Amino acid sequence: MINKDRRRAAIKIIIDEIADLSDIEIHIKCAKITEEIEAAVAQLRMLGKQKTVTGKIGEEIYFLDYKNVDYKEQDNTPPDDNS
Repeated sequence: MINKDRRRAAIKIIIDEIADLSDIEIHIKCAKITEEIEAAVAQLRMLGKQKTVTGKIGEEIYFLDYKNVDYKEQDNTPPDDNS
């Protein structure tokens, strides 16, 4: 017999992109605060405080200070054949 109270509830994620909003707001609505919800909130709180970026090359894992990482977008546009 399945205990209906022990089933995991569906998680609905709604994102509203608002151009003039200066802060990120996250609202959590739940019947009861569980350990999983507390863990998720703790992880969200750490997002703004994260000091490292984790990366993997082959089988090696690297931890880099985020201030030492340069972000560059790659242009994947094929070259013009008329050049």
